[in-house]
Amino acid sequence: MTRLSPRFTIDGDVFVMATQRMVAISVQEIGDFVIDLSSRSDDIVAVTDFLFQGF
Repeated sequence: MTRLSPRFTIDGDVFVMATQRMVAISVQEIGDFVIDLSSRSDDIVAVTDFLFQGF
């Protein structure tokens, strides 16, 4: 479902946010800071709203 999986281009590579799996990964597995996605915060908030509230 593309609405739950926004894509981000980082250094020419496309990454998909697997929103539905965000609680399945421990903080220790996340790894090093790669990029600031605050410019896409509206998209990220919309995805989490849809995941938890259905809109």
